[in-house]
Amino acid sequence: MRTLIPAAVALAVPAAAAAGTGPDTHGTGPAPRRRRRAAAALAMLAVPLAVTALTAIPAAAATTGTYRTEGSVTVGWKPVAVAVDSSTHTAYVANENDGTVSVLSSSYAPATIGVGKFPVSVAVDPSTHTAYVVGNDGTGNWGFLQVINEATNTVTATIRDNIATAVAVDPSTHTAYVANGWDDTVSVINKINGAYQVTATVNVGSSADAVAVDPSTDTVYVAHKYASFVTVINGATNTITFFITHGPSGGGVSGPDAMAVDPSTDNVYVANWGGGVSVINGTACAAADPRAAACGDTATIGVGSGPDGVAVDPSTGNVYVANYFDNTVSVIDEATNAVTTTIGVGTWPEAVGVDPSTHIAYVVNSGGGANTADGSVSMITYNPSSYPTGYHQLVANNSGLCVDVYGASTSNNAAIDQYTCKTTGQANQEWQWNPVPAWGSYGELKSQNSGKDLVVANASTAAGAKIIQYTANGTANGQWKPIPLPNGSWQFQNKNSGQCLDVYGGSSSPGVQLDQWPCKSGAAGGNQAFATR
Repeated sequence: MRTLIPAAVALAVPAAAAAGTGPDTHGTGPAPRRRRRAAAALAMLAVPLAVTALTAIPAAAATTGTYRTEGSVTVGWKPVAVAVDSSTHTAYVANENDGTVSVLSSSYAPATIGVGKFPVSVAVDPSTHTAYVVGNDGTGNWGFLQVINEATNTVTATIRDNIATAVAVDPSTHTAYVANGWDDTVSVINKINGAYQVTATVNVGSSADAVAVDPSTDTVYVAHKYASFVTVINGATNTITFFITHGPSGGGVSGPDAMAVDPSTDNVYVANWGGGVSVINGTACAAADPRAAACGDTATIGVGSGPDGVAVDPSTGNVYVANYFDNTVSVIDEATNAVTTTIGVGTWPEAVGVDPSTHIAYVVNSGGGANTADGSVSMITYNPSSYPTGYHQLVANNSGLCVDVYGASTSNNAAIDQYTCKTTGQANQEWQWNPVPAWGSYGELKSQNSGKDLVVANASTAAGAKIIQYTANGTANGQWKPIPLPNGSWQFQNKNSGQCLDVYGGSSSPGVQLDQWPCKSGAAGGNQAFATR
């Protein structure tokens, strides 16, 4: 058995944590994370370890403003955690009641990896394509950390640990941090000479329930749900620098249950089971003297009932919060600390993860844990361009003519030209932009008349290549990114070529076939600008 190496702790633990009273008393211990609702049933479960395939459940897409729910996918029994590898666009879902991890790629047809009893948290290192899963045996006797090779979907290492409740990883140092809720510690794990080892143990106080890392400041945050405080750890020295119970906002954290960090701003978002989301000023917490810098929560944002998971998309400034009792996700704008929309998801959403390169949020719905069919993952896509939903005519700014399928053809390879805009019978001039999750901010331009997509002929990357319609097949020459222009019109950039939809030669004549051409700056009013109507 390994020997854990205690790290020096210079600060006193808050009284609520040191007293060892209430539901987090050492010896009886807090219930491991996410087991608060079904502890008795979990002890009787067998753990299947075979790798199997699961079936995706297609669902009609729904739209809420610039957000679009893409249906749900069935995973394992009582999914409780999710992490996303943004470099491979793959989500990893921990299914607590059947001891598995579901792997969701762009095909949304998940595979399943057997990991061990009661996995409760998962984290990903995208630079090494490694997933880390922690769990426990359901009896309070021992816990584990398992390492998954993402390329093969196999477990490559197992470390017996204390009763693990959460895991996070610093992708810049490849260090994993495991919160052990029953012995009030955080284990620091590194790979040394090819073997994973606990290199330090930090005594943090009772009921450690969640952990998050800010790689830009090398700061680790530990949430203590039942004691209602957050521990701040210097990742370089593995020493505690501060305890957060309240801050300049005066509100304080209340049952902190999940955390997410925006490394571009160093803000930390804490989902409080007691209500609301606290915003912690991570820049102050990473200072040499956090107390003097006013480390603490600067705002508390009201969300739905039972906030139980949180994730940040730094590229859009969106914070996603899973509201357990409401079956919703609240979306917070980082710039204003205001909820901009609320989106309905599945039953009992417990966690959320986001891919910042595709802007897809993966929401884990535990579904009550009554049977294996209850667990699902809802996928929410975000169109950062705010391109309008539904069918619209596209009017070329330079000519005042509409993008048109020549002769109202429904055949593949029909030319896409510009033509006098119609007010009736204009289905061959109506286009809908449908975001494609795997392509991030790109999507398909679909003709209402034919149901086919606007594409670059022969997948050409040459300037001047013609534009046609073709049956949608998911290829990059049929993917377009709408780019907003100052006058309210749009450029459309092709994924395959990087060039823009263009009226050939800037012509103002009807019947001229459209082409692609290097994107122009200041295109408002030009032959690459198209207004919707």
